[in-house]
Amino acid sequence: MCFGDQDPLWDVNATTFKVSDIYPPAANTSLDLTLLKINGSELQRKTAIFSLSAFFRAYVGVNADPAFAKLLDPSTLYV
Repeated sequence: MCFGDQDPLWDVNATTFKVSDIYPPAANTSLDLTLLKINGSELQRKTAIFSLSAFFRAYVGVNADPAFAKLLDPSTLYV
């Protein structure tokens, strides 16, 4: 049972969202795209963005840095 104000974290009726809604550093940059709304909690979306960012930074482009691949290894412990 929930008590108190139950304000939504975002407009649940919106059909789109901006990248900066889930990744604030992207605000006012070329990365702040408007995307179709997807399902999942805020934590799930942040986890997906984190994983996707680590993948691309580790493997894609001339500045790819394999050190970021450690973030994708489930046997690596982070505290």
